[in-house]
Amino acid sequence: AKNLRAGDYLYIEEKEEDLVLSAQQKEREEGVSKDVEITGLAPKEIERLMVAHYISGFDLLNLRAKRIGPEQREAVNSALRYLIGPEIMGETSEFITLQNFLDTSDLSPRNVLRRMHIIAASMLKSAVEAFLKGDGDLARDVIGRDMEVDKLCLLIQRELTEGVKGRASHLEISPEESLQYFAV
Repeated sequence: AKNLRAGDYLYIEEKEEDLVLSAQQKEREEGVSKDVEITGLAPKEIERLMVAHYISGFDLLNLRAKRIGPEQREAVNSALRYLIGPEIMGETSEFITLQNFLDTSDLSPRNVLRRMHIIAASMLKSAVEAFLKGDGDLARDVIGRDMEVDKLCLLIQRELTEGVKGRASHLEISPEESLQYFAV
């Protein structure tokens, strides 16, 4: 009676002692759910798209295509290496579902920025040492730490975007401070 077809989503909700099966997802109180068509997109386009949706605050992202190829799947995995929180929750040859599990309520932008500063200062010291000593291993370590700073930068951007949208009351910073954090 619901005109379900192969590939349609079914949602299960717990109600007291029962499980309720439905063909439509209930809106979540907070967070964002988004379906995105990626058919024909190049890997770098998929990575940029995922980062953009991460910063905009998605909690559930459904990537759909007529057929998701290995290059597109690798692009998804590559982008996930730069994002804190999202994980693949389901995948077929036609869709990949990402869910963000990060709870930012105890991660203030100030603390994230402080962590970025500590890592960046350490990277600078190590980069100079690697150059002076010709230490290739230490230089590669600096590159790896750069990825951690990038991840934290994207996290701050996400938090500040959530704050501007009014979905992150725990941040307790003004719009002016948000702009300052973005600038830093």
